[in-house]
Amino acid sequence: MLPIIDELKRRHVIRTTIAYAAVAFIIMQLVEIVFPIFNFPQWTQQFIIILLLIGLPITIILAWMFDRTAGGIKRTEDLSPVSRTRIRVRYLLISVIAALTGMLIYQTIYERESGQLSILKIVPANSIAVLPFENLGSKEEDEYFSDGITEDIITELSKIKNLLVISRTSVMKYKGTKKSIQKIGEELGVASILEGSVRRAGDRVRITGQLIDAKSDQHLWAEKYDRELSDIFAVQDEVASSIASALRIELSDDESTRIADSQTESIEAYDLYLKGRNLYHTYDVSKLEESIKYFKQAIDIDPGYALPYTGIAKARVLLSYNLWVDRDRMNAWLVEAKQYAEDAVALSPTDPETVFTLGYYFRRIDEPERAHEYFRRTIAINPSHAHAYDEIGDVFLSTYGDLEGALEFYRNALERDPALAPPKYSTIDIMLKKGQVNAALDYAYESRRMHPGSIAWIPEIHAALVSKLRYDESMELLLTAKQIFINNDQLMFYNMLLGISAIHQGDNELAEECIASIKETEDAHMTHHLDYLRGYKAFFNRRYDAAIGFFERLLNKDMIFRHSVDRLVVADIARYWKALAHIEKGEYQSALFEASIFRPKPSVRVNQLIGGDLFWAKQYYLKGIAYDGLDDPKNARENYEKFLKVWSEADNYLPEIVYTKERLQKLKGVS
Repeated sequence: MLPIIDELKRRHVIRTTIAYAAVAFIIMQLVEIVFPIFNFPQWTQQFIIILLLIGLPITIILAWMFDRTAGGIKRTEDLSPVSRTRIRVRYLLISVIAALTGMLIYQTIYERESGQLSILKIVPANSIAVLPFENLGSKEEDEYFSDGITEDIITELSKIKNLLVISRTSVMKYKGTKKSIQKIGEELGVASILEGSVRRAGDRVRITGQLIDAKSDQHLWAEKYDRELSDIFAVQDEVASSIASALRIELSDDESTRIADSQTESIEAYDLYLKGRNLYHTYDVSKLEESIKYFKQAIDIDPGYALPYTGIAKARVLLSYNLWVDRDRMNAWLVEAKQYAEDAVALSPTDPETVFTLGYYFRRIDEPERAHEYFRRTIAINPSHAHAYDEIGDVFLSTYGDLEGALEFYRNALERDPALAPPKYSTIDIMLKKGQVNAALDYAYESRRMHPGSIAWIPEIHAALVSKLRYDESMELLLTAKQIFINNDQLMFYNMLLGISAIHQGDNELAEECIASIKETEDAHMTHHLDYLRGYKAFFNRRYDAAIGFFERLLNKDMIFRHSVDRLVVADIARYWKALAHIEKGEYQSALFEASIFRPKPSVRVNQLIGGDLFWAKQYYLKGIAYDGLDDPKNARENYEKFLKVWSEADNYLPEIVYTKERLQKLKGVS
């Protein structure tokens, strides 16, 4: 091996590799320190490190092949003529080095997790999760108080711009956990963990807190506060400031002022607000009215306390999302939401929650530009506000049809709150829009395990299973999830999806039962479910004229939707089936007409309408078939190619992808 070592030295491979490693190490250290200061997304740190790792084998190969001389960079010459065998040995050596380096990159970038590969997390140095404070009081009903203290400390810490704070949703699942600090830190991707306890007794409260390094398990700070209950706000401020000091974060004057700012001096109003907020966070429709009652009682005690106003506004918006079929009630709730959201901002114009709430209202009434403005302002005040990032993602998706822009905001939301559900089902919706059915299905199953009671995953999983022709599984999915649809007052949607699975299984009797169940529903005439299922059944029973009639009704029917833009999605899907029915009848000009009036971009999340948007991109597929049928190979090729471009990331096994590639192959050379 000595001649090989000598040759590596002569070609400066060893020296170059050591120098590269040293520089790469310095760059990685700078990235870890500097990027969090400027609030760069976590993926940018990962990207830099991946580039450095990929550059290592390239540097080794270039060092072997080239040398820097006085005359410039030249190819390294052999000292003496060598045989082809020795040349092959040397190139084999280079290959071995490159392969070993590749394995190192693989091991560094990826880690095995539940049999799947996932990108290794780079933990920002200034990042923290506040675990639910333990209730040590004698009254079990004081649980809401300890949870409220936890959330308010999270809020105080979120006012520090150079600190990434994990949101409430993700930390509350660790309540009563037996997991180690190191494990929790790894799961949440944070460098520090704050844990503590609350003991409330009469007019006094004792709060203990300790800040722990998530990697080494070492205590960075600890303190005990034994105070009058009236001092609770001062304690929260002191905790936030002490943690900033322990993490060596210098607070700006503005941050110090905002941390010291107290919404109310009334402990009674604060206590009522905590009770209302605790009920709101169950997201249980049946408990929202009770939460509003507590918020209104808090306002009665302290009319200048802004946060209860935000609670009422958000509860009314949430009710309008869940019970949107009742137009009169929905409109009354939204009028009330507007009034309370505006009052909250008037009382506290720089509080991130008041600003966010007004944006949340504008998003609900389909004023995306105004909503976007308020969500941006929220993030400027509180860079850790995960929900604001999620809502901006929804604006990019539903209004602009910008899938990549939306995904970036959803990633930012999940970085700050890994357990937040909405950005997950929006991400799945985008995967389906791109034809990434396998990835969507895997992510939906993974997300459902974290949120088993949510309805959101079921229609997306159903759409993915149907597209993969796994009809038995789609049927089983629905039969085991019926109660979830009942709890969410979504039986029409349930029967529509169940009917689709029954149709694909050839069970027309069950499909008719589903149609009958939808017809018996009071509001069936105001929604899309009945005509969509009827049209679907007619199409797959080869009754194409009847199918066209049902889908035409969807285009002209007076229906109500959660958002006005939802109508555009249903219209596109109706046109998709009409075009397909015309193609089956050989009516290619009619099919071309239907496929030519889709919305310009794949906007709007459709999981609560049909299940998954596997339709929009297929307009070009339909046009290709129609032009094919009209004996127009040039336009057929153009549309087939456009379809493959739009669905460039789609799963290759999808029948539309397979058919399109086959047709393009046959159309080669045809003019």
